[in-house]
Amino acid sequence: MPDSSLSIDQVEASSLLTDSYIALSKSPEVWSNGLHIALRHIAQACANAMGVQRASIWTVDEDLTLMECLCLYREDINGFEQGMELEARAFPRYFTALNFERVVSAEDARTDMRTKEFKESYLEPLDIHSMLDATVRKEGKVRGVLCLEHVGSKRYWNEEEQAFAVAVATLAK
Repeated sequence: MPDSSLSIDQVEASSLLTDSYIALSKSPEVWSNGLHIALRHIAQACANAMGVQRASIWTVDEDLTLMECLCLYREDINGFEQGMELEARAFPRYFTALNFERVVSAEDARTDMRTKEFKESYLEPLDIHSMLDATVRKEGKVRGVLCLEHVGSKRYWNEEEQAFAVAVATLAK
């Protein structure tokens, strides 16, 4: 029986995220059609389930000094991009946060200490206000990041949304 302190909307949203994760975990696009198709499917499904305009999956090098975007789903063009790179020396607080935190939940990414380094070059030009990043880990080390970006207004990331991002990040391994 659902917790009586939760609203019907919260229960429905949580159920939608659970259903979305189950569908993703069983999807042939994730398991049978190669990495490129799997990453596109995961990114777009995450954007749809979370109601965000941008969802991306990144790989991180062995030394945690460079990230490369393997797949970025953009709702505005209903399409994909890839190949962007981020260097730790340009964004040291963000890379440190990724190393020590499983989830970087930034309601106001422009002022959050972990993400504000992106403000002028990335967040403001793209009208991104909130970010939710879940690390992909292997043997305890960061190997990638699932990044969800909310455009147009600030967004609070609740516990269910953070748990969804962490669970989906495990599919992106």
